[in-house]
Amino acid sequence: MVFDASARRRLAPYRMYPYLLMTVEVPSRGITDQWRRTGLARLLAEEIALAT
Repeated sequence: MVFDASARRRLAPYRMYPYLLMTVEVPSRGITDQWRRTGLARLLAEEIALAT
């Protein structure tokens, strides 16, 4: 299935939500894994770039 630009913008928040949720929970859960910070930030940045 091919999505046009409008559809990709509408889907973007749903795709970003899990990354945002994991990012917010890292400090409160005491997770010290470096990937949680750098990897999630990279994935979130990629989703933001796709949405714009």
